[in-house]
Amino acid sequence: MPSAAIWDFWAPRYHRLFVQRYVLEPTRRLVLDYLDEHAPAARRICDVGCGVGQLAREVARWRPEARVLGIDPSPAMIACAGELPPMTNLIFRFGSLDAVAGESFDVILATHAFPYFPDKPAALRRIHDLLAPGGLLVLAQATGENAYDHFIHVFLKLAVSPVEYLSTSELAALLAEANLAVTCITPLLLSCVIPSMFIVTATLP
Repeated sequence: MPSAAIWDFWAPRYHRLFVQRYVLEPTRRLVLDYLDEHAPAARRICDVGCGVGQLAREVARWRPEARVLGIDPSPAMIACAGELPPMTNLIFRFGSLDAVAGESFDVILATHAFPYFPDKPAALRRIHDLLAPGGLLVLAQATGENAYDHFIHVFLKLAVSPVEYLSTSELAALLAEANLAVTCITPLLLSCVIPSMFIVTATLP
């Protein structure tokens, strides 16, 4: 998972970032809409790279009968996530995918997190092992579809830890290699000036 140091720096500032309004908040709404339609019975949900816990909290409110777990390798992000009032169905845990080894989830979310994973094939193999039969992986993220995307990503990389924005076709190939069946590749239509963003989902057959 991503290097923690830069995210420790951003954690206390995360709620105030300009991308909240134009990227992160709209993405959270679209992910919730997708879950409402495609995973109405999910009871065990893990938000990988949960940051300060915004999406995990919204999922926990949306599905009060579910158990929601947010994990992140940044101690500061997890500390910020735990500052808000506790919810009985929501837990935050410091760590990487190894921190949930042996557990099983109906849904695993990675929202604007997967590009920062240094070993993406290995991460997807771990996710494969964590999904319950028929479980759903939801990736919502920026992708590298065209020259404009790659141009903008040059500037984004200056502010964050090492990152690799794959194209949707590259993502689909990695998912297939991990024996995860792609079910959806849908653009997130946020703004004409924002680089390409997609929801890419896959299930454990």
